[in-house]
Amino acid sequence: MMKKALLGILSLTFLVGSLSFAPQASSSNHLSEWGKDAVEQIATCINSSGQKDVVNVLFLIDKSGSLKWNDRDNLRVQGLKASLDEFARIKTYRPYFTVNRAFTTFADSFAPVAGKGWQELDEGTLKSDKKWIESDVPDLITGNSTDYAKALEGAHNFFKPQITRKSCNVLVWFTDGAININPGPGF
Repeated sequence: MMKKALLGILSLTFLVGSLSFAPQASSSNHLSEWGKDAVEQIATCINSSGQKDVVNVLFLIDKSGSLKWNDRDNLRVQGLKASLDEFARIKTYRPYFTVNRAFTTFADSFAPVAGKGWQELDEGTLKSDKKWIESDVPDLITGNSTDYAKALEGAHNFFKPQITRKSCNVLVWFTDGAININPGPGF
């Protein structure tokens, strides 16, 4: 299940760059209709003819215990780094854009990652973020449950101060899809 979900997310992020030039020019068999719609919406926002000049990307990373067996190969690491690269590429063809990013986690609750709140994505933060992803993300497997409601509520509240009329706002959600909101060690 994790590989299937991450494949869709990876496909989505790889397509963001290519679709930003022509939203209808490409599609992927790996993406659901919702995924294809999401990619098209991101591309449409970025191609808004100067109406938008900010992209806010919030990474929401599952840290539930089920990842111990569902992500043994740490596909989240590869997916996060590929996503960052694609969002950083926006500045190469839209130099007037500011790309901001933040990292958050969820399992039993939502939490911002210390030192990885909203920052502009540039060469320095890209390098630092990739180093953090490689060293810390594999250990994000300590949660006792997977509470999507708390994750989405937290993400919404964390996003609110960033949202403006001139921003494209993207939530990139990494999860194994093993939802469990029951109390206890159910993972």
